[in-house]
Amino acid sequence: MMRPSPRTAGRPWRAPQRGISLVISLVLLLAITLIGLAAIGSSSMQEKIVGNDKDMNLALQAAEACLRDAETDIAQDITSATTFSSAGTNGLWSTPSSWATPSSAPLWQSVDWSGGTASLGTTRQYGQYTGATLPGAASTPSLYAAPPRYVIEKLSTVTGGTGQSVGIGLGQPPSVGTYYRITAYATGGRSDTHVVMQSIYFKP
Repeated sequence: MMRPSPRTAGRPWRAPQRGISLVISLVLLLAITLIGLAAIGSSSMQEKIVGNDKDMNLALQAAEACLRDAETDIAQDITSATTFSSAGTNGLWSTPSSWATPSSAPLWQSVDWSGGTASLGTTRQYGQYTGATLPGAASTPSLYAAPPRYVIEKLSTVTGGTGQSVGIGLGQPPSVGTYYRITAYATGGRSDTHVVMQSIYFKP
């Protein structure tokens, strides 16, 4: 009569281990890691999008404020005797179509907005002629990469007609006045975020 060997007596028989549990665990760990990396990448991208949107809004607000400052400048300082030229001295430009060598390109493409020495002579800085202060511009550090700048382009002097206004409740148009085109250039917190904005201002 055979007796069980001491090594197997009272123990159930087991198949040899193959390591499949380890493989499954590693696959699951890899999948979780990839999901985590994707979530981190998505969060980082969303953060960049929000930052870019905030910076663009900052530049838009600065450009809008710059237009208002330029309109105040025209109302206070610009007269019929003010000189406008193709050289853009002090940021006062004549229209490109009236230059000695006429150009059909928009003026803002010909202006140096860098804020360097040449730019300072052909553009006007926010508050330079009105004394206005842009919120956050004087803080340390400034909210803006550079101060907003603008140019004023003299378009034409017109004479109003003698007919009635087609708008109900509107008065007669002024008999004489001049149209000016203002171009404002502003940056956000980064120099590569910039906005160019224009408006037409009529001064009787």
